[in-house]
Amino acid sequence: MRTFASIRDRPAWLTGRPRKGRTYSPWGIGEASSPSAVPMTFGFDVTDDGADGCHLVFYSMDHVYSADTWHESLEDAYAAAEEAFGIRREEWGPPQVP
Repeated sequence: MRTFASIRDRPAWLTGRPRKGRTYSPWGIGEASSPSAVPMTFGFDVTDDGADGCHLVFYSMDHVYSADTWHESLEDAYAAAEEAFGIRREEWGPPQVP
């Protein structure tokens, strides 16, 4: 997969916790005002999906949490990053290795 742009060490507020022995753990990126929110640093990448779409990939810098979302185009992925995480287009940097 090709990476188009990256951000590293961006603060985010994590809600939820991993559950020992389970493959699924309910967690998300939340607001600082959420009672269970914990500050963490995350990495973000915009990649192709190997076909016609793109992924917005996000993960905690300790690699305990990770997820991605699929988008039809690069512009859709950047728009989703701004809507969900407040990442403006001009904040993205060159591709980096996770």
